[in-house]
Amino acid sequence: MVAGALVAGMFKWANSPIDLASSELDITIKSHSTLRSVALQLDRGGAHVQQLFVLMTRARPVVATQVR
Repeated sequence: MVAGALVAGMFKWANSPIDLASSELDITIKSHSTLRSVALQLDRGGAHVQQLFVLMTRARPVVATQVR
């Protein structure tokens, strides 16, 4: 039940609009940046993302492998 609430909360957060400093932003992300660095660069550029962004982008689906 807790896992379901957590997934629902993350889904709501992921689909909510980002708080922007202005209607137009010019943000450049440096190449080879880590996820934490990307989040920091976005925040400094005016797209205020939270650290949950880093956690959600690190979450990867588990791919089932077939055993023969």
